[in-house]
Amino acid sequence: MLIKGQVSQTLGSHSRHVSKDWENEFQQQFTEMADHTDLHGNLICGLLYLKVWYFYLYEKLREKSSSNVIISNVALRFLKVLCDISKEAIPRVAENAILAIAVLYQITAFEDPMAAGFRDLHESVVSFLKSCIAQESHEYLQWTSAAALGYVAQYSNTADWRFKLEVSVTLLECLSRSDRDIVRGACNLGLGFLFQNLLTQNEILDSGIYKERMQEVHICDFIFDKLRTLMLTWCPEVSDSLENISVKKDTSLSSNWSEVLLSLPTIMPFKKFEEGTWTLAGLAIALGSSVTALERIGLLEPLSKVTSLLIKVADMSQKNDGNKDLLNSFALGAYISLPLCMKACLRLQILREEFDSLIADIQDYMISVKSTGSSAFPEYKMAACIGSGNVFSILLSLRTYKLQRSSIFSVIESLKSLAVCNNNELLSLGGFVGLANVLGAGTALLIPEPKYRIDDSESLGNMNGAVESINICAPLLYETSCKEYVQTLLQYIVNAAIKGFDRTKPNAWLTLALIRRTFMKGIDTERYLSDSRGIKTLKMSMDGLAKDSTLYLLCDWLLNMKENLMDPSFPYHSLASVLRCLRQAPKLPNLEWGAILRKLFHDITSTKEYPSPEFKNFKVQDDLFSECMLFSLAHAQSFSGLQTCLDELCDLALLLSLRTSMASILMVHMNKLSYIFSKSRLERFVFECVEATWRRSQSNHSQNLSSGDDVECLKVNLWKGLKSLLSLPKDDLRVGVDKNKLLVAAEKCLSLLEPPLEKSPRKLDEIQEWSEALECMVLASDEWIAKLTEIDQNESVTTIPARSYIVKKIYLTSQLVARHRLQSAALMNPIKWLRNQTVNEAYPLLLWIVYALRDVKLEDKQSWLMDVLEMVFCSTNSETVVVFLALLTSSWCPYSTFILVDGSSVLQLLPFTLSSLLSEQSWRAISKGILQRCVSLLFNAAETNLNSVAHGSPLWYVKKACIILRNSLPLQDQVRLVDDLW
Repeated sequence: MLIKGQVSQTLGSHSRHVSKDWENEFQQQFTEMADHTDLHGNLICGLLYLKVWYFYLYEKLREKSSSNVIISNVALRFLKVLCDISKEAIPRVAENAILAIAVLYQITAFEDPMAAGFRDLHESVVSFLKSCIAQESHEYLQWTSAAALGYVAQYSNTADWRFKLEVSVTLLECLSRSDRDIVRGACNLGLGFLFQNLLTQNEILDSGIYKERMQEVHICDFIFDKLRTLMLTWCPEVSDSLENISVKKDTSLSSNWSEVLLSLPTIMPFKKFEEGTWTLAGLAIALGSSVTALERIGLLEPLSKVTSLLIKVADMSQKNDGNKDLLNSFALGAYISLPLCMKACLRLQILREEFDSLIADIQDYMISVKSTGSSAFPEYKMAACIGSGNVFSILLSLRTYKLQRSSIFSVIESLKSLAVCNNNELLSLGGFVGLANVLGAGTALLIPEPKYRIDDSESLGNMNGAVESINICAPLLYETSCKEYVQTLLQYIVNAAIKGFDRTKPNAWLTLALIRRTFMKGIDTERYLSDSRGIKTLKMSMDGLAKDSTLYLLCDWLLNMKENLMDPSFPYHSLASVLRCLRQAPKLPNLEWGAILRKLFHDITSTKEYPSPEFKNFKVQDDLFSECMLFSLAHAQSFSGLQTCLDELCDLALLLSLRTSMASILMVHMNKLSYIFSKSRLERFVFECVEATWRRSQSNHSQNLSSGDDVECLKVNLWKGLKSLLSLPKDDLRVGVDKNKLLVAAEKCLSLLEPPLEKSPRKLDEIQEWSEALECMVLASDEWIAKLTEIDQNESVTTIPARSYIVKKIYLTSQLVARHRLQSAALMNPIKWLRNQTVNEAYPLLLWIVYALRDVKLEDKQSWLMDVLEMVFCSTNSETVVVFLALLTSSWCPYSTFILVDGSSVLQLLPFTLSSLLSEQSWRAISKGILQRCVSLLFNAAETNLNSVAHGSPLWYVKKACIILRNSLPLQDQVRLVDDLW
């Protein structure tokens, strides 16, 4: 045992020694690298080197881990080393260490969140960054920590809204207190990062729609309002479009949010223009980043206004080149955030013309910078280079926007010229990174672009014989016709890295690393896979099809058809027929179907109207959209591109920006989407359909609605979609949404329905909407229906909305009884509430109840008649109950088909209808008992109130009916009835 203990002690000592060795090695290596990495007190450089340190730390952590899963202990030791470096090293190294700490959080954020080691690491990172932000005497620690804290929040738990609020308050407090430009800019940048993690949850966590998301809507509104206030204060001449813009007022969510009281110090104004360079740049980045959150909650107006502001500032700054003023400072950040805005807007088909103009301006500006070679305000030109590269890359990645080959190549040539500029290091860095971005590296984007997935699909270029076109609509690295040009460009960068100037060589090597890491080796992408069902792999090439086969000819026609849908000669009906035929095919060749359908969807939805008078009613657009939708649904299980296309199309922002008839098509196919989407994605789609319908219903006018739109039709199709999901059998192989969550959605939809009162004539669509809603309600659980139709007898109804709410419950109850979903006894509660209402108020509602009771069993009818008679004599407002009795007897008596019932004559008919009903053979067995009870109640009422059975009173009509049937009564009762009557 002693020997064994000595061996264990020796091995433990050796393990600690080895551990210390590699920690020292890592510290030395990182310090040396960071010493040659100067951030220049530059936010854009900070964004750039976040990506660089990600690559480095990712490889280091994998190298030191014993398996593919990162061991939390290893990560904790790396954190300790980085914290020590940031405390002890020179500022340049310490800044990079802070960024590396944030990246360490990012990498480990995707590991097991329940592991204690990772929880400890994440808490330590946040605590350390907050302590650095508090060190106002160390600017270099404060600004990098502020940006890093926002970066950490971007990768934090999506459901932890309290942490996001805490980060936002911390950053805004630091922004308010600090008088240092770079610190304030970094706080704004951190808020921009935070926007990327707001409103990202797919799951609906509680019975209230978006109950958890509601908190994040308030956080988003809180941050956006602060940023808007800053913008109006510092740049009033260009920010007037942001006045009166709010997040909460455009949604159906509202709350007092009383648990959080925010009081921030007053923002310190600029003393000099020079103090606002990075403050305004960071503010532009944060505002641009807010577009991501605004898109997630479908706020198109704020999104559009923020983007228009950034475009306006970028355009104005290009005419004001060389001046380091507030306008150009704001434009510096605008260039970085505009690619994100562009992606959102083009996907929603808004501001298309503005972006067309911006692209032309960028091309002209890059040419002018190349020709003048001015080094004034290099930070601005650096941002322009990096942002321009991302703009062109994003346009090509969308696959729906065609760029002229000459435009792209012109910008690339300008970037090449600036990249090898030896006069200014920042300008050279911007040129090289801009080249990497044109190729799709996505550097300095606030959210990482997903790695392009190269599968076995044949590209559109290959299918068309790789003919060089004047336009390009695919990423350059995957555009066959650009293969030689891209190879030449890469060789140019390699030569610059080997033979270039000493000042530009590191930038060239960095660019090659970005391109290689992104496109050749890549990072783990499994964790970023879309939220969809599995793909059935189908391998079938066009080469394997006979050229005279139907499938080959149809695919060939589709790939080579005219692209301009605005052309009056475009074969609309032929396209619809081809899609219908291909939908029936059991297998399709392995083409880029996602890109093909995305292009078709984009062209159809972005065309506001056709030039031919035949198509002014939008019918052809809707038919084409429906055919594209059905084709995608039929084959999405076989092609991931189609799944992605459907996922994008079924997004809240698009549901709001599409014409209503097109959104209706998506909603009515909820059932088919259950084959494609995962459970959480399908749930999110259902609730976003509800939210989109609610907003459209509440809005009297929207720029996205045309005269051909019909919101009522949208609501009808939403109910149809909900019904199709509620009716899925338990043994169905499709993914089903939790029934309780569907009922939450149905309850929200029910709030949009108005009961069909006689006073307000209804359209056919509104009647159909109620019909679909009731069919949906029939499928609900007993508990949910009971809760929904419950009426509190003691509740005081003092407002119109409160009364309308109860009226709706009564209508719903009566209709569910009529459909035999509820027992007739469920209507007793509404009757007890109605008996205290006036006849005029209650009459339409009584008609609904009578309609529901018309076909109940005889035993139920007899029971109802006795109960109503009892109610007649114990109600304070007997007239309403007597009218109900008259309506019941009118609907049950043998002459009901010949009786025209209206409010004025129904009481006068009561003696006839009640007597004829009780004279029926089926009622004779109990008619005597009913009459005797009725007479007894009449005499009691007369003794209590002599005027209660006066001539013409409601009870008088009941008494008259008894007289008609007096032969069934004992002689003493007959005499009393006749005496009283006269």
